[in-house]
Amino acid sequence: MGDALRDTRSWYDWKTQQAAQGRSLFETAALLSPDRSPIARLRAATLLERAGHLTQAMADIKVCLKSGDRAIRVHALALLIFSERESRNQEDHPGVDQIDPAIRTLEPHLNYGEGDGEVDDFYIETQVVLKYNLCRLYFDLGKYDLALAHAGEAIYLSLPLETPQLTFSVRMSYARAALRLGQIQAALREYQVINTVALPGTNLWLFSGLNVANILLMLGDHAEALTLIDFILGSDAGNVPALTSRQYIRALSGLLAPEEAIQPCRDLHRDQINAGLQALIAFVNTGQREGLTRALELFKHLQGNNPTFDGVIGWAQSVALLNLGQIYLSAQRIMLHPPNFPVVEALVLGMKLDIALQPDGIDLEPPAQLCQQLQQLFRREPSRSARLGLAEILTYWHPKAAAFCAFSPHSVPELVDATLPSVFVDGRPIRVHGQAIATRLPFLQMTLETFGIDAAMPRDQSTERERMASALTVGWGAGTRQLPVIPPALLIFHYVRVAEQEGGLWRMAARELARTHGTVPKTFGGHLRQERTLLAELLGQLLDERINVKTFQHRLAKRRSPAEGDSP
Repeated sequence: MGDALRDTRSWYDWKTQQAAQGRSLFETAALLSPDRSPIARLRAATLLERAGHLTQAMADIKVCLKSGDRAIRVHALALLIFSERESRNQEDHPGVDQIDPAIRTLEPHLNYGEGDGEVDDFYIETQVVLKYNLCRLYFDLGKYDLALAHAGEAIYLSLPLETPQLTFSVRMSYARAALRLGQIQAALREYQVINTVALPGTNLWLFSGLNVANILLMLGDHAEALTLIDFILGSDAGNVPALTSRQYIRALSGLLAPEEAIQPCRDLHRDQINAGLQALIAFVNTGQREGLTRALELFKHLQGNNPTFDGVIGWAQSVALLNLGQIYLSAQRIMLHPPNFPVVEALVLGMKLDIALQPDGIDLEPPAQLCQQLQQLFRREPSRSARLGLAEILTYWHPKAAAFCAFSPHSVPELVDATLPSVFVDGRPIRVHGQAIATRLPFLQMTLETFGIDAAMPRDQSTERERMASALTVGWGAGTRQLPVIPPALLIFHYVRVAEQEGGLWRMAARELARTHGTVPKTFGGHLRQERTLLAELLGQLLDERINVKTFQHRLAKRRSPAEGDSP
């Protein structure tokens, strides 16, 4: 079948037939052994390499490298370099020292033979393989624009060969490079086309589907991503990449149960990433502070492994550090990696707002700009389901930041729907998350603590805590969590703070929230009366523009910590 082996379409059709008959790649390669022609030995070597038997393929590759047919020599060289790079990528610490030599070895063979007369399909196939390899090499080198260019050219060259399997393989690499360049919609379209056309159960179908699911998550559409992963698992229940992706989707959306066993997966340390996020979920859902230190330990050595996950890891470290009271280190960490996908961008913006909303907060960027960036981010989302999912993820991890943006002049409708129930309304009784709470003291305490005022009580508060827990504990994924509660006074103060730079619209936002939700709750007893009176008076003066933010902070600090000269 010598001539058929040089015809790309015939070669791919024959491989498909052998696979349909149940033959392995190794067995298919053995069928070619009687034919000792260079093209047969190249095709056999290709099958053996794909089957993981490169050592057994070396004899055939050596013959091909000595062939008088330049196309066969170049094809064999590309196969050898491809296999070597794959081996390096499996190492714990793959080097890049051989990438430049590999590129310099392959590039001189691009477009060889042009002007020498008519070429056959095998020549075109060889050019596709060369560009495919160069795409992967430039990708490993971090030169994603060159990787994208080579993949794009390879796609066009492959089309006249009428071999979808070859074209789809190149399109996968094109999508991968596009994703790294931030062309998320282009990458999604490529993967979706491949997944639609590829035969279910094939590697092409599996990995294109996994990539579609992961991109949907990057856009915030965690529900649709999870649906697709579950569909994949329906045909291969034990698939490790799919199981790992499923846990990652649920972890980033806050739905991974703290006690669920993590699926082992060494690829890019994804099991450690999932375990670290799971530890943070344990803190968010149940207040387990040991989850914060565990997350930091799991993430300690993972930075720099992959740009796709570096932003998530940096954000997660910042979350843990802030909740451990290390605000400077938290601020430092969130600035390390610029976010490259919408869901990470939203979480980073939320983290920066959370840092700004602390009693001793830092404005890493003006809060108004952060809200505006969030608003623009939501407007760029491709679908309502993506916007809803993004709002759910942001609200889970950063409820205060989400509420701050939702009630601000740069409001986002999906955030309003997600966060409105969490901001308590000071009425009789106080209402939060649609519940009327028959206790007031905990709401006063959390309001005072928001401003750094000590609100500890000398008496037993178990009854109040039980009432709060009963009203706010809900089913969540496979477990439960206590819903967040946000004091309106926190948002009101920071709206006025922003208004001093941004103008009256922000002050209107503060006054409107004070009108609809109140400021500092009153209690029926004498508990914390002085502290409550002080904060309520200062907020009232701030809203009425009788004092500015600097005076507010000075007077509050003075009452919290009297100067030494004021003490007897």
